[in-house]
Amino acid sequence: MSILIFPLHVQAITLGEYEAEVNKYTKEMQDKKNQIALNDAEIKKIQAEVRQIQNEIKEIQNQIVALEKEIEKNNQTIEEKKEQTKKLIEYKQLSEGGNDYLEYIFGAKTIKDMIYRLSLIEQMTQYNKEVQEELTRLVEENKAKKKEIEEKQSNLKELNKQLEEKSAKIAENTKQIRAGMPTVQQQIDTYTALVKKYKNLGCSSGDTIGVDCAVPRLSSSGGGYGAGGFIETTGIFHRPIYNGYVSCGFGCYSGHIGIDASSSNKYNTVVYPVADGTVIWKGQDVYGANIVKIVHNIGGRLIFSTYVHMRNLYGGYGEGSFVTSDTPLGIMGATGNAYGIHVHLEMSTCDWKYNCTYSQYLNSIVRPTNYISFPGSWVNR
Repeated sequence: MSILIFPLHVQAITLGEYEAEVNKYTKEMQDKKNQIALNDAEIKKIQAEVRQIQNEIKEIQNQIVALEKEIEKNNQTIEEKKEQTKKLIEYKQLSEGGNDYLEYIFGAKTIKDMIYRLSLIEQMTQYNKEVQEELTRLVEENKAKKKEIEEKQSNLKELNKQLEEKSAKIAENTKQIRAGMPTVQQQIDTYTALVKKYKNLGCSSGDTIGVDCAVPRLSSSGGGYGAGGFIETTGIFHRPIYNGYVSCGFGCYSGHIGIDASSSNKYNTVVYPVADGTVIWKGQDVYGANIVKIVHNIGGRLIFSTYVHMRNLYGGYGEGSFVTSDTPLGIMGATGNAYGIHVHLEMSTCDWKYNCTYSQYLNSIVRPTNYISFPGSWVNR
């Protein structure tokens, strides 16, 4: 046992700060819901665009079918015109001044017949020219239509792919937002409960908890919060177990913010409070570790102690119960995230279950050896 110097400053928090936390996380939750709503609306918009593109692709496919029929018809026309062209070859030769032209002209028996034959050859030659031009136009037109439709179909498919990828990204964003919502809701629930708790204890927004309201009174009567429930101790702290040793000291690995105490009688070792005080929390953490938190009023200064990993917690006390340093809390164990049977002891000048945030709690951690002596081994508390 030992008595060392207490920290000069104790972190505290006002009820208004807890209310601000409720508002902050409530806003964060609403922002997440709003973002999900925006994402849902964007996905619906994208889905509508995708459906439109799919309809356009379907229409293009119908156009292709119609075009193929048109091309087939044009090809038939081309073949027919090729045949007509063959029949007009002799007249083409005549138009170019061949002997056939002369024979055809001079074969006329009358002047009227000659004029008719000259006119006919001229018409046939013009028609042949038009047929050739139309053939060329049809072939080029077919090529252009095929190329245009192929390009349009390719562009639509690429746009469809881009929209589907965008939709997938938005859906993944929504999934991530939803994954974080339970944590935010947990924060809302936690701070809402704290606000309710301290309002019931008469705190106002500007009150500092533990100073202006919910003040632990110095008394020997016991009882609950605000009713003289904190006993002023003699200033002497005790080790949490009898007959033990330190199995892992403060900072024995990164993030270890307490002291682990164990004993040879691992399965039956009782854990006790390090000093008289009032239980502020009793239960399990998310890892399944059994935990008890106690606040001690030492000459008007608050010191908090936390006991972790007990195999089971005794009944007969709960939140608000006054306990002495001889009140058994439970049996040492390895519940939760623990390696080996022991009791993990943390001490601080505020506690996130009572009068500060978790980050403030971490900053308020003090070495248990500031108050308690832990020799290599001991035979009593």
